Order: sequence, then structure tokens, then C-alpha cells
Amino acid sequence: MKEILQDLRTKLVKLDEGDRNRLKLIWQCYNVLLKNLGDEKYLPMVRRSALFRIPEIEDVFLGEGLVNWTGLNLTYNLGWKPYINIDIDNSAFVKEGKVIELLEQVIERNSNPMKIGSWGRDDVQRATDLLRGCKVCWNVVARDGRRITNAKTVMGIHENSVSRTTFNYNENQISVKDYYYQVYGMNLYPDGPCVKASNDAFIPAEICVIKKGKNYNRLLNPDQTSRMIDVARKDPHDQVAATEALMRDLKLDKNHPLLEKFGIQFDNKMLEVTDAKVLKPPQLVYGVVGNTREEITPEIGSGKWDVWGDVRLHFFHPVKIDCWGLLVIGNLIQQYQIDIFSEALCRIGGNRGMSIPREPVQIIHIRLREFDQELNIPQLTENLNYFKDEFNGSKASFVLVVIPKKNSKIYNHVKQASELHVKGVLTQCVTAKNFEPKFDKRINQDGPNKPVIGNLVLKINSKLGGVNHVIVPPPDDIFKRIDILSYPVLIIGIDVTHPPSLGFDKNKPAPPSFAAVTGSIGRTGMPYMMHVQAQLKAAAGAAEVVHNLQYITKTMLLMFKNKTNGHKPCKILVFRDGVGDSQFQEVLHIEMRAIRRACTELNVNYTPRITFITVQKRHKTRLFLSSKYDVTHAPAGTVVDTDIVHPAEMDFYLQSHTPIIGTARPTRYHLLWDDSDFTADQIQVLTYYLCYMYSRCNRSVKIPAPTYYAHWAAFRAKVLADGYQYENLEDLNNHLLQRENGGCESFGFDFPFHFI
Repeated sequence: MKEILQDLRTKLVKLDEGDRNRLKLIWQCYNVLLKNLGDEKYLPMVRRSALFRIPEIEDVFLGEGLVNWTGLNLTYNLGWKPYINIDIDNSAFVKEGKVIELLEQVIERNSNPMKIGSWGRDDVQRATDLLRGCKVCWNVVARDGRRITNAKTVMGIHENSVSRTTFNYNENQISVKDYYYQVYGMNLYPDGPCVKASNDAFIPAEICVIKKGKNYNRLLNPDQTSRMIDVARKDPHDQVAATEALMRDLKLDKNHPLLEKFGIQFDNKMLEVTDAKVLKPPQLVYGVVGNTREEITPEIGSGKWDVWGDVRLHFFHPVKIDCWGLLVIGNLIQQYQIDIFSEALCRIGGNRGMSIPREPVQIIHIRLREFDQELNIPQLTENLNYFKDEFNGSKASFVLVVIPKKNSKIYNHVKQASELHVKGVLTQCVTAKNFEPKFDKRINQDGPNKPVIGNLVLKINSKLGGVNHVIVPPPDDIFKRIDILSYPVLIIGIDVTHPPSLGFDKNKPAPPSFAAVTGSIGRTGMPYMMHVQAQLKAAAGAAEVVHNLQYITKTMLLMFKNKTNGHKPCKILVFRDGVGDSQFQEVLHIEMRAIRRACTELNVNYTPRITFITVQKRHKTRLFLSSKYDVTHAPAGTVVDTDIVHPAEMDFYLQSHTPIIGTARPTRYHLLWDDSDFTADQIQVLTYYLCYMYSRCNRSVKIPAPTYYAHWAAFRAKVLADGYQYENLEDLNNHLLQRENGGCESFGFDFPFHFI
């Protein structure tokens, strides 16, 4: 068997470009075939390898016009032998029905969907967010009796009614209402809403219908997300059972007629991997009372640890905060709630070695509208400047901002005001729901929300330059030489986030992608600095490479040197997220060369060793631990590097975390370059260790911390660009860089980890 596998690997390595293209074509043909296995009961997705079962009745409601559909994701993969990857898929769809009925679920309760004049100020935006990108159909009867069916893509809801929305018809301006009466003899409600559609068409919403099967490809609101999680989460036993049930419905548990025509058969049993291993977790170093260091080791396979119960354990480097302020947006918070929160923040932070004043220097209450960016930012800027004056130049300070809800536009406005308009004021946001005390049965009265405050303490300490904990290998670990504390190492995370492929106004510039690069500072591997930029989305099939990476890397090398008393890193570890298999070589060729050029630009003889690893989360592979009694989660630290991995290249699956709910998905890693001569075991252990360096929680996470930080940095760029009217990308990038030069010249240097 070993000889057969070695022969297969040798053949794959020796394939020329033509053979590789033919292999890729075969791969694509298999995936097209799998996508068409469903009958009329299933709907294939255009941009996904998924088949969704069409529900007879759309009764799994997510709220505000959305419902959940369940299906299967099927992909053909080549491991040590070909196999089919099958996983449950859940997705939000716009509910079938009349547009007016959907609008009724979105607008404010006291608004009438047929009277746009009664709508609230933000209702038009909410309705547009729901319908943008949907295809609507409507029927009209011409004067000669012909029945005409039309269909168009929605761009949004017009702010004016059908009576006030006009367009040019026969060289005259005519309202939508009058047009439909003159041409089709229809009497429309005069104050009814009007749909803006493609090709500058205006359609009365009252006659529009959304047909079943429109996938919703945008961010769900918190309530919808909560309902989706409730619907989609399944423990491993139920996950396997649901997958097998859908396989039977698709007739994949026996010879499928379409597969038989192509002479294809496959085993319908799950693949068993016998060579998996579970890695030991690293030791976590904290500070304790008396300036000594305490090391704790998480339990093998658990992926979590507890420091809140031990008052001796301080952060590795806790910060001393001089002052802080409280900005409450809305009128939901009362003074007694502020007192409870402030006391708990001071106490819980103090237990970790931080020094946080018991009272904020000032408490300010303001009111803002959700979508009113033009008024919100000046008002926020004025109040944040007031806090800055109160802080009297202290860098060890922050403003705690209570916002109305999660995913609120007001969050974006707060960050824009603090980072682009006010010089040197750090903000930390918390929702009103999480700020409020919770009833404590032990004392029979309201008490602080300790888990929330604990997480805030973790973030505040990191944002202000502190270090929560660091890692070291266990004493008996054979991988001592990869200890990132023993020599200067720059750990880089790279991520690129993309705009939605549908649903934006084609009359405006296409929304850009946001590239983010994060780099560690200092010998502890913490904290992290960041650089973000907007760039045009790559063409279909092209790799989303980071532009100007040479300049970005050089900037980070100089900052690393500045923060470490003149030391340059002797190794650079790169964890690159967001790259598909077909893009590996292009990304490696462009980005690796850019990093090399940045090093030699500092010094022609400066050639640190570089390790370049891709991080892939968007796959459908699941790992289960099976026994004769049940199917459970694979423990944290599980590595699979046989059977389902590439037969000729170095890749592996690592499940580095224990899920709080549902079934975990491992992360796939692919080593593209390594001149540090790490072994496969060392790469796996190093990657697993970095999953323990995430400063926002006391758990190992699903991807290495630098990649997670790059994700948050890219998200911050998207937040700062939200609503900004730019002429070109250079203008937008100058806008984003205000925190680093010009407007906020010290922000990125004084608070390099502000985006966490």
C-alpha cells in the first residue's frame, strides 16, 4: 500500500501544466455532476456546491422576511484516494410572497406598508437592505387584453411614493401611478411605495411578487443570527443523522441513476481515519502577585482554561489606567446600572492586576439615529473631544461607549469619529443589553454581567498595550526550538474581505475589497500592529493578492525594530487566509517576493527565514470521534494529515477548538513555503500553539491568532469606510490612513492593537 501511495505522489509531482489542467477539468466535471444529482425537489445554488431542498411550506422563520432552507453541500475531493465531501448546509432565503407583505415585517410597527409617508426615517433603508438583489415578478394586462409577465432585479425602495416618483415617457415627465393607469388601466394606491429596479425602472411595490428560491447573501441582524444558530446547530450525533437522512432522500445511499450512467459508484459510509493524533496544549504564562510568573496548562483536548477563579493570576503585562469616560447612546441605562457596572469593571480588572478607577471622569448621555451618519459623527466627535480634554493628555485612558444593539450602524459612526476625527481617544463599545445587570439568585438582586465584563477587561488591556498571557512549550515537549519567545520572530496574519457579489448599485463604483495585514510586536508575540487598505476586487478566478505588500512589510519590520530596541526578526511566519487551492502559486509568487524585497530593502544582506502557510476555513470537512456508543466531537488539538489530505503536498486539518454549541469544523492548513526547515510535526504544533494566543477569550480558537486579528483589522477597515463617498481608491485609502498620518498621527503608534 505504501508503495502504491508513493507512486501516486511521485506521478502527481511530475505532472506537467497540461496534465494538471486536465486533472482540474476532471475535478470540475465531477463537481458539476454532483450538483445535478437533485430532482425537482432540490434547488442548486449558482455560486455554491450546494443543493437545497425546496420546502413545501416556508415555515422556518428567521424574521423580517427571511426563512431558512436546509440542504447538502457536495464536493469531489482528491485525497490519498478520491472521495466525496458531504455536509449539511443552512442558508437564509427571502420568503416567497407579495413584496407588500414582506415590507410589513421590516418597517416599524406603527407604519403602514401601503403608505410610505407613514414610514419611519430608517424604514426605507431597512426595506432596501432586504430586497436589494432580489428578482421580482409582476403581471399586467395591456389595453388590448394581452397578459404580460415581467421580471427585474431590485436595487432598492424609492424614498417617494408612486404618485411622486416620475420618469420620462414620450418626452414628458409622468408619475409611476399615472403611467400604470394610462397604459394598463390600473388604479394604484397614491401613497404606495415604489421599487427601484435594474435599468432605472420604477415598479409599484403593491403588484410585485418575490418567487420562492431567492438566497439572501448579506449579513443577518442579531435576532436573525440567533434564530439561524438555533435552527442550524446540531451536536455531532444529530449532524451525522441529518446528513444520512438527506443522503437517503437524494438516493445517495444506493446507486443513483445519474451516477450509474457515468459508471460512478461510491461507498456511502463515512471515511474512517485511524492515524489522527491529539496535540498537547502549550503552557500559558501569567503574572502573579509579587512579580513572579505562573504557568498553567489547559487540559489536553479541552481547548479552554479558567483564570477568573484564581485572584493570584494577573495578566502577563497588566496596564494601569489613569482615567476613563462613559458615553451612553440612548436612554436605556439608569444610574444604578452604571454604578453596578463601574464597580465590577474596577474589581474584575483589579483581580487581573489592572488598575481601573472606580468612577468614570464623566458620564454623557446622547441620542443618535441609526442611519444618520451626517449628524451622528459631528455629535460624537464633539463629545469624544470633550473626553479628550478631561483625560488631560493621558494615553492610558479610554471611553466606554454603550450602543443600542449589536451590528448597529452607530458602532461604525463611533469608530469613524474616534479614529478619523479625534486625535488619540480609544473607544470600547458594549451593547445596552450586555451593559445591564443580570438578576443574581445568590444575592436575590441585580448583579453585574461578569462574563461580559471579563471579556471587556481582556480587550481593554490588549488595546492599551498590555499582554494578557504568553505561551511556552510544555517541559517535556520535543519542539523546543520553535519556541517563539527564544528569538525575535515577526508573526504576520493576512486576510482579504470581499464585497457581496450582488446587491449594489451598478451606477456607483463597485465596492472594494479590504486587505489587512497584522504583525506581532516584541519577543512575546504580542501585541499586534495592523495595516489596512482598499483595493479593487480581483477578476473571477484570479487570486486576491495584497497590493503594496512590500511597503506594508517594510513598515512592520521598522516598527518591530523600533519596539524591540533595534532587533530585526530572524524569522518571519506568515499565515495567509482567504486563498483557494487554485490560487496558491499566484499568491506565493507575488506575496513571497514582496516580503523578500521588503527585507532586502532594509539591508541587502538581511534574509530572514520565511514560512508561508495558508489558512482555509471555508470548506465542508468535519471530524467526529466515533465509538460503539455514540458520535462526539473530536478533541481540541486533533490533527489529520493522512487519507483526506493532498497526496503530494504538505497540508493537514487541525481542529484547535472545542465548540460552545453545534459541531466543530476543523481548519485546513497548506504549507506553501518554508526555508526554516520545520518538520511537519513542528508546523502542526506551532500552528496549534498560536490558536492559544487570541486575547479576546480564554479559549483556543479555530484559526491562529494573527489570522484572526487580520480578520478584525479588515472588518475595521470596512467599518471606517462605511458611508464614505469616495471618488477613487486612492481617496478612500487616504481616508483610512488618517489614523496613521495627518489627522490622527499618533493613533496607530500609541494604540497598535486598537482594532481588537
